[in-house]
Amino acid sequence: MLYNILGVIFIILAIRGVIFTLNNKNNMPLSVYGLQKEKYQVIDKNKFNRIMVTQSIFLSIYILLTGVLCIISKELACIILPALSIYINIIFSKKAKKYIKTK
Repeated sequence: MLYNILGVIFIILAIRGVIFTLNNKNNMPLSVYGLQKEKYQVIDKNKFNRIMVTQSIFLSIYILLTGVLCIISKELACIILPALSIYINIIFSKKAKKYIKTK
């Protein structure tokens, strides 16, 4: 029962993430993993914004699949999977760093 509840929570969070991304796709929050907002300036806002939108969509899909897996498998490992989303953040932040200038 616990896994079903967690799975539904993950699915709801993923759907809310997609809705947030689609509503704010022209003005996504400008955050790069490992840098404070005050310490960099965006050079190419369009490409940077596109990377941030793609990152958000990937994270939402990952959380959605984790929720479905949690409902289907009912194992402890599926609860730990969202912690691995940090790797998605790191990958997209490395791509986004091409379009920023540190101060």
